[in-house]
Parts: sequence; structure tokens; C-alpha cells
Amino acid sequence: MKIIVENCSSPGASFTNNTNAVIVKIYEWIQENNEPTLSFIDFRRRLESEKGINDNNARNIYPLLKNCNFVNYEGGAELNTKFFFTKLGLAYVKALMTINAIDDADYEKKQKEIALKKFDAIMKKVVYDGVKNLMKTSDSNYTKSIKWYLDFLLRFRKINKYEFAYLINKKNSVGEDCFDDMTETINDYRLNKTEIEVQVKVRNDIKIKERTGEESRLEDIGFLTSYSFYTGLLSQAGLVIKEGKYYKLIPSQEENVKAILEV
Repeated sequence: MKIIVENCSSPGASFTNNTNAVIVKIYEWIQENNEPTLSFIDFRRRLESEKGINDNNARNIYPLLKNCNFVNYEGGAELNTKFFFTKLGLAYVKALMTINAIDDADYEKKQKEIALKKFDAIMKKVVYDGVKNLMKTSDSNYTKSIKWYLDFLLRFRKINKYEFAYLINKKNSVGEDCFDDMTETINDYRLNKTEIEVQVKVRNDIKIKERTGEESRLEDIGFLTSYSFYTGLLSQAGLVIKEGKYYKLIPSQEENVKAILEV
């Protein structure tokens, strides 16, 4: 089976080590500068010059934090940094900073492992709450496709990038009630009775358009980046776990997934 899909919209970021480092640096800068009030653009510029935060790389981090209700800001307004982090955001920052302190402390390996496991559970719970908030964001253009991903998990228990591409294809061609139509192909694919060959339609940037005269091009499945962002976010929320080439729904998290879908 050969299919052509386009990327779903995505947050363009998740709670990776890089994102976590940016969050801690923001908090440190606010404290070091006595919680100043300034425009959001000046805030970002100073974070770049004084904390080394690459503003181009961070441009997707700020909306993610806002949509998860970790931070408060308005793009063109003055920002009182005392209130930049919400209570939920502060809980995440404090957990991150505690983990960093444990890593640097002179504890026995076993003691560190026990402490880090506890704080890892706290961080997953906070990210989960953040994802629930994200799904309430009315102007987010990617909540619908995250729900597709979660619906698929409840139905088929696990997912890989090829199955996600097939899901996008079916949602766009058949409609929302496509799962019955997908079941036979997913079962055959998992039994190696059929293949799912995927090409991703990618919009060309200005330079490529000028050179080729084409608005878009076809690339391999590695360009289906939305899958990686969704998977990262849901893994960090403690809902899925990697198992071989698949991300599998953690059985104990089924009710939490249903709760997100009901938002």
C-alpha cells in the first residue's frame, strides 16, 4: 500500500532536555534580575544575550509552555515576570531544579535512583496536567490530531510512524469514523502480510521554489515530524512507553488518556 500524507500541525517542541534547560534558565534570569517588568520581546532578547537561549530555537517553546498553562504572557504587552510562571509552571521548574541538585549531590547511587524516580513521577504528572490544559486551547491547530493519536492508541494499543501516517491518510479520506475501515490493514501490517509505504508532501521554502518552480516535493517518512513531537509529549506525560519500533499505551494510563479525550 502506497500513501502520500502531509504533516499535521504540531507544537514544534516538547519537554526535552533542551526545553527543560531553557525553562530553568528563564526562571534563574527572572530571579537574578529581581522579577523585572519589560516587553515580551525585550524579555526574549535579554534571555538570548544574558542566558544564551537561542531565540530562534525557543520560538516554539514559549507557545507550548503557554498552552500547557505553565506560563502567562501576551506577545505585544508588558510582562511582569513575577507572574510569568503559573503555579503549575513553578511546580515543574522546582522539580527540574531539584533533580539537577540531586544529580550534583554527593549521594550514593541507590539513593539518587530512589530520589530521581520520585521526582520523575512528579514531572510526568505535571506534564500530564499540562497536556490536559493544552487540549483546552481553542486556538491550537494541533489538538485534533493529538486526539487522533490517542484514539488510535485506545483502539490498537500501540502505534509506530507508519501506522500514524496511515491514520492521517484515513482521517483525511474517510473522516472521523475511520477506525473500522482501518482494522484489517493494521492487523495485516502487524502480521507482515502487507506493507505501508509512505511519502510525505513537504512545502518548499522560498529558495527551493525559486530553484525548482515547485510549491512542494515528496520526501520519505523521516519528514513526518509531527509524529515525533506528539510521541515525545505523550511519553513525557507518562502515557506511552517505547517498545521496539512502537510506542505502547501504558495500561495503567488508559483512564488518563480517556480523560484527555473528554476535555
